[in-house]
Amino acid sequence: MNSNIKVALVQPNCREGPATGGYVHKAVPPLGLCYLSAVLKQNSIPVDIIDANALDLSPEQVAEKAKGYNIVGVSLLSPVYKFGIKLANLLPKNIIKVAGNAHATGFWKDTLENGFDIVGIGEGEYTLLDIAQGKALEEINGIAYKDGKGEIHLNSPRPLVNPDVIPFPDRGALLNNGMDNPYLSFMTMKTPFAPIFTSRGCPYNCYFCNKLIFGRTWRPRSAENVIAEIEELVTKYHVKEIDIADDAFNVNLERAKKICDMIIENKWKIIIRCTNGIRANFVDEEFLEKMKKAGCNYIAYGVESGNQGVLDKIPKGESLEEIERAFELTKKAGIKTAAFIIFGLEGDNEKTMQDTIDFTFKRLKPNYASISIMTPYPGTKLYEKVKKEGKFVENEDWVNFSHTNPKMLFEHPDFPSPELTEKMFKKAFKEFYLNPRFILRNIILIRSWFDLKQSLEGLKAIKNVLKKRNGK
Repeated sequence: MNSNIKVALVQPNCREGPATGGYVHKAVPPLGLCYLSAVLKQNSIPVDIIDANALDLSPEQVAEKAKGYNIVGVSLLSPVYKFGIKLANLLPKNIIKVAGNAHATGFWKDTLENGFDIVGIGEGEYTLLDIAQGKALEEINGIAYKDGKGEIHLNSPRPLVNPDVIPFPDRGALLNNGMDNPYLSFMTMKTPFAPIFTSRGCPYNCYFCNKLIFGRTWRPRSAENVIAEIEELVTKYHVKEIDIADDAFNVNLERAKKICDMIIENKWKIIIRCTNGIRANFVDEEFLEKMKKAGCNYIAYGVESGNQGVLDKIPKGESLEEIERAFELTKKAGIKTAAFIIFGLEGDNEKTMQDTIDFTFKRLKPNYASISIMTPYPGTKLYEKVKKEGKFVENEDWVNFSHTNPKMLFEHPDFPSPELTEKMFKKAFKEFYLNPRFILRNIILIRSWFDLKQSLEGLKAIKNVLKKRNGK
């Protein structure tokens, strides 16, 4: 091992993406990089995180900051692929350039051909450790790489790890420990705040969901391990809000209840929010009562569609009745609700998308709604289906491949046209966010300058979405 090795981990700047204002360009703490940093530091390897998104840096500015490092690792999601490639080509040849995350995993060959030396495929903590410790590339599982002759090789996959053995994320490597400005999540209520993963993976098989990093095997952390991290956040960082970021927090309902019980026993005065959504078919009255007592005041659900036929094609594995019951029980427990809905799903037409509007806004009546257009992310079944049987409207630099983009990026005979999809998307947006009841309810909730600022940025986002027509 080279004792002089120094590693820089880069979060690209997403501001070149489809700007809809407000929350789109909030800097979310890059927990993936924090996990990488924690494993390297646990093994005495110096590492720094350069968050170009939080600092609003250009590729040129990041390249200048990264000059003194031996290895530069870059997190590549689709909207920032262009940024990452430009950065890789600006870095000196003596720096080992490593790419990771979903887009790099799905397009490892293109990523290598366009400037990177190594691509970490899937989970990267111990893959990057092997690279930093100087292990021969041909012996490292979970990578693709270029050899000295420029030839590309793909190694065997890396086995998934037990998340309990991974150290807690190195939040101290971020500005303000990643818990205050410039970091905020969607409608963050209290700072310091912290997102947390209590599990990895999702056992479901939705065709639009990318499982390239955490996989389809649900791997929960033990309740004790989760509580130990929360205790660190509360006692060391004085965190006031915990955002659960799992794909499937409540798949094992008894484990989820145990986590709630342990939070209650510790008498921590914190807000709990399930911002990434939980399964509607795995909630009961007891669980929601425990969540409320533990401090939960916000739960999002992946509703997706208000038409059962469209829902079955996903396949979501839930019924409209189960979703409606989850909303009723959540409201009964005194917890605010959010609904994630998508327009442009397989089998959608004007009627089914109207079903989604009616079901969501007239029957579920959530406090908040995340309204998006179907995006064919690389590595998903949908992407492969469009590639084989349809066509992409645009994918030259990937910058618009984001669920925040109010434009449909593909055409396929099994899906509605971009024109119809965008029309129904805007109709839903207006019906929910311009509803006088929604506006009045949110005015009433404003209790501080922080709340007012969040609300004004939300209004800016709504305005920008509604005026975005014909690519303008």
